[in-house]
Amino acid sequence: MASEEERKKAELVRQFGSDWVLRVETREIARKNKQWYELLWPRQYEVKTMYLWIKINWLPHANQNIPFPIDHDNLPKNSGKPVTYALLGGWTIPKRDLNLLTKGPLYNENWELLVPERTNAWKTALNRILGIAGVIIAISGVAWGVYWLFNP
Repeated sequence: MASEEERKKAELVRQFGSDWVLRVETREIARKNKQWYELLWPRQYEVKTMYLWIKINWLPHANQNIPFPIDHDNLPKNSGKPVTYALLGGWTIPKRDLNLLTKGPLYNENWELLVPERTNAWKTALNRILGIAGVIIAISGVAWGVYWLFNP
C-alpha cells in the first residue's frame, strides 16, 4: 500500500503530465497549449516533479538515439543541500515556461541558471498579475466601448 506522500507525488506527476509535453523531435520540454482561461492562472511545479514525470514517461526503446533530457547530482535527501538538476543533450525549456517551474536549481548544459533554488514569491505574484493584466485591459476596453455605444 502506498503512503500518503507517495500518493501526493503520483498525483503531482499526473497533473504535470496533463500540463506539459516532451517534444522529442525538437528536444523541448514545454507547456501544452491550453485554453485561454487556463493561461490566466497556470499551475506551477517543482523541478523535481518535472524530473520524476520525465523519468516515468521516458521510453528508452523509442528514443534510442536521444539522450535523457535531465540529470541531477545524486545528493542524498538528508544532506541539507538542494538537489541540482541540469538539462542535457540539447534539451531546452521555453523561457515563457520557465516561470512555471519552482524550487530548482535547474541549469542548462552551459551551467547557466534557469530556475533558482528559491523562487521569489513577489516575482511569481507579479508574473501572474501581468499575465491577467492584458485580459483586464481588454475587458475594460470592451466595457468602455459598450458604455459609449449605448450612452452617446
